[in-house]
Parts: sequence; C-alpha cells; structure tokens
Amino acid sequence: GRNGNVLLGSLALLLASTSSGFAGIFFEKVLKGQSTSIWVRNIHLGFFGCLSSLLSLVSDFSSLQSEGLLHGYTGYVVLVIVLYAVNGILVALVVKYADNILKCFASAIAVVLSVCCSVYLFDFW
Repeated sequence: GRNGNVLLGSLALLLASTSSGFAGIFFEKVLKGQSTSIWVRNIHLGFFGCLSSLLSLVSDFSSLQSEGLLHGYTGYVVLVIVLYAVNGILVALVVKYADNILKCFASAIAVVLSVCCSVYLFDFW
C-alpha cells in the first residue's frame, strides 16, 4: 500500500522549489549587485561556517579530546569535502558571470547525466 500524504508531499515540494528559486535569485542579486569579489564573499561565508563549527566543537569537546579532530575521516570523506568546496566556488563563478537560470539548467543536466551514468556503471534499472 501507499503510505504518506500526497497533498502534504506536494506542498512540501512546492515550498522547497519556491524557496530555492528565491534563494537563487537573491544570491545572483548579491553577487552581481556589489563590487566585492567572489573570493572575499567566500571568506565572509567561511567565517560564519567556522563560527557554527566552533559551536559544534564546544558541544562535543569530550569525544573530541578522546578520539581526535579527524576521527572517522577516510580518503573518501576528504574527497567529498574537496568536491563540495570546488562545487561551491564553481556555482559562485557561474552565477557571477552567467545567471541563475543557466545554473539551474546545468544542475538539471548534471542530474540527468548522473542517472544515465549510474544506470550504465552500476547496472541500475
């Protein structure tokens, strides 16, 4: 049987799509409306990320002392972190020099290509 509420799921999808669109437009306006470089903007965002990470470190200080800062990190985890960092810079560059609609088309094409590659490489279907 089907579990869940179709109306609630549809409303959640509509809300997520709408808020994502507004966030993309606002992000484009911020990047194109100011003369601040992308690198300075990334430093600003990184500063707030460091503050939130510092709060996490303080709240879990006992296990941090016993197991270390990088406990559980593998090569794959580091690779994912690097890929997300590069992705963030690439998205900022695309939005700065192109526009949000182009970024959305690129994201959609990337999803379709990922599915096609997954079907071929991992024998999904």
